Amino acid sequence: MDAMTIAATSMYADIDRVANVGHNLTNLATPGYRSVIETGAALRYAGMQSANLSLMVASDVAASSIDTKSAGVTTTGNATDLAIEGDGFFALQSNAGTLLTRRGDFKLDRDGRLVTSTGEAVLGQSGPITTTSGAITVEADGRVFDGTKQVDQLRVVKVMDPSSLVMQGNGIFLAKSEVLDDATGFRIRQGALEGSNVNSATEMVKLIELVKHIEANQKVMQFQDEILGKSLDKFAEL
Repeated sequence: MDAMTIAATSMYADIDRVANVGHNLTNLATPGYRSVIETGAALRYAGMQSANLSLMVASDVAASSIDTKSAGVTTTGNATDLAIEGDGFFALQSNAGTLLTRRGDFKLDRDGRLVTSTGEAVLGQSGPITTTSGAITVEADGRVFDGTKQVDQLRVVKVMDPSSLVMQGNGIFLAKSEVLDDATGFRIRQGALEGSNVNSATEMVKLIELVKHIEANQKVMQFQDEILGKSLDKFAEL
């Protein structure tokens, strides 16, 4: 039963990996999306061998984190589209605490607040960024102007520990630990959007490898099930 337990544990880990790959591929076109990557030590393996079968099966799964590397930026011409060049995340207001995103396809709501596509308010240094004229201008250093009047400066934060980021969907993250600091050295581009940093070719290779690994673990479980069945038949004969 140990071999079956090891194989089952490995398959559960593979299912998690497949979910991550699927999530990455689904978000190939999501602005500012950050892909899920595996981090930490290599997997530990346990061997199983018989006259007809020789396989290595994983007994645990590596930790996952968020790939924070930047992606390309595309000009859109929309005044409320913002892209960060360099390190940092836009800070968003929510009931769950400060949320983070690189997805800059913002809009102005009926109250003149700069918000995400799902309604979270984009934060400045003084709170949610709000305009009255609708003529928003954002400088490279993050200063926000309502017409000719500066109303705030974008709050752009740096995550000290990327593994603390938890996906919330729509390219938005929650930091498990409030280890955030003001980002430096970034540049804001107005009228532009950063793309997803997912590498589709890499994700497809991962998916193929995972399918093969799952099939190998299925063979281990089938083999162990056959041995167990034969053992029970022998026991019944006694």
